[in-house]
Amino acid sequence: MRRTIFCRKISSVISFGAARWIPGSVFLTENRPGMTAVGALQKIVNRFLCFLLIDCLLAGCAASAPVLKPVEVDIPVAVPCKADAPRAPDFALSHVGAADDVFAKTRAALTEIDQRKGYEAALRAQAETCHS
Repeated sequence: MRRTIFCRKISSVISFGAARWIPGSVFLTENRPGMTAVGALQKIVNRFLCFLLIDCLLAGCAASAPVLKPVEVDIPVAVPCKADAPRAPDFALSHVGAADDVFAKTRAALTEIDQRKGYEAALRAQAETCHS
């Protein structure tokens, strides 16, 4: 019974999943009784392909990280309002004297109500301008 040993100097390198020929590493297959040279060669190729598959899988794990791009985001910032407050009007009741009759005081009071409504509307408009 003759035993023949087939040797191939093949090594797979994990960098980039490529296989390279490097002396020193050997795949040994031993011929068993009834095994042909083609069968031994198939064993060598199967082992080589197995190591090549492992190399490709490991190379995929060594892939570079994704590149992060900066993103511009608008964030609202509180800014102090620099609008001038409306000037208070000269109210009508401030001009009515103690000697004036009831009708003059009533007219001045009704006029002042309208003046205050206008002043409050101007104040609200100024406040809405500052808050929006």
